[in-house]
Formats: sequence, C-alpha cells, structure tokens
Amino acid sequence: MATTFKSITANLMVKDVDKTVSYYKEILGFKLEMSVPRDDGNLQWAMITRDTVELMLHEEGNFLEEVPELRGSTMGGSLTLFIEIEGIDDLYNAVNQHKDIEFIKEPHTTFYGMKEFTLRDLNGYILTFAEPQEQDKA
Repeated sequence: MATTFKSITANLMVKDVDKTVSYYKEILGFKLEMSVPRDDGNLQWAMITRDTVELMLHEEGNFLEEVPELRGSTMGGSLTLFIEIEGIDDLYNAVNQHKDIEFIKEPHTTFYGMKEFTLRDLNGYILTFAEPQEQDKA
C-alpha cells in the first residue's frame, strides 16, 4: 500500500498561548478553532486557522513535558514559516497599522517572482508572507 501525506501543521512552542492567540487573531486575522485550558483557565494549547493555513500553539512548560528532547532550545528556533497568500498588499497594510510589529523585511519582489514581507512574531518565530507575481512576457 502506498503512503499518502495529507498535511503538515506547525506545532509552535509559545510562552503564553492566550497572548499568542490574541496576536494572531488581531494582527493576522486567524481564528481560534479549538483549545485546551489548564486548571487555572488559561490555555495550554490551541489550534488557529486562517483559510487553509493552520497552526498549533503549545504552552512551553506543557510542550517540554511532551517533548523533553527540546529542553534548552531557543523559542523561535531555526524555523521560519513561509505562508503563500493572495492579497499581500492588503495584509501588509493591515499588519503595518499595529504598533510594535517587528518587520524583518519590508515588501519586496524576489528573483523567483514572489512579492514577500517578513516579520517576527511575539514568540520570536519568523513569518514570511508571499504572493506570486505576474511574470512579464517578453
């Protein structure tokens, strides 16, 4: 029987799931799909989505209990998320309205024909948003 890969979802270790959910909702337009609260009512895990993109957010202490091999890892790590979108100018203009956004790269067109901008989220993760651009027919 052949194996079929169906999807991949990033499971991000974060300091505070509630704050991270708010950041992604308010700044990037994600919505909360499901969550797991701790005994104190704060979230220890959440899944957020926007269109066909989904992310899991996992509170640091709980995450490290489940994956102790990652103890000592830097939050944000050596991972970047590359998110292809439609409407990059609209997203950039909306994100740019929020103070304290750390842009790594402003909008630019790459040699491979993508218009991109890159930011660092509140947990140190690098997010690149990209939209294919029409190629000039010469």
